[in-house]
Amino acid sequence: MYVLKKLIRAVTFYKRNKITSEQLKDNSSIIQDMLITQHHWKLAKSVNIYESIFKEVSTHELIHIANQNKEVYYPEEDIENNHNVDVIIIPGVVFDEKCGRCGRGSGYYDKYLDRIKALNVTTIALAHDLQILPHNYELTNDRWDVSMDVIITEKRIITPKGMIWYD
Repeated sequence: MYVLKKLIRAVTFYKRNKITSEQLKDNSSIIQDMLITQHHWKLAKSVNIYESIFKEVSTHELIHIANQNKEVYYPEEDIENNHNVDVIIIPGVVFDEKCGRCGRGSGYYDKYLDRIKALNVTTIALAHDLQILPHNYELTNDRWDVSMDVIITEKRIITPKGMIWYD
């Protein structure tokens, strides 16, 4: 299964990297607008947000918005000692419709989330819709892979209980 997961990750990287700068900007704007309307975000006093790279959904404007009325932390910081983080915004390469996640392959977020799982922090992934596997295909995750509570794309919001389309 590792080979299949690696192949799926590579194909999704390829598709994501073909997104134009304009598509990236448009998708990121829609996704950020959807995120800030969610009750998890509205109720959060502090958030942990990744800084986007390459063609990931941009978080630069989101970080600016969060800094206006929330404490903002970054994954590189020692979050385990900061028990007041309410929401973690997480990147990924590919997701399934049951909120399974496949990251870049280093296992950083899975280890990080495993260490803080007792805190019951809400995890929200931001992704381009092309990063979501086709209907009924599930990632074959390993025991250490951590699923998301919510995935937001430019077309839908996905939770383990189902999804809402808005495109």
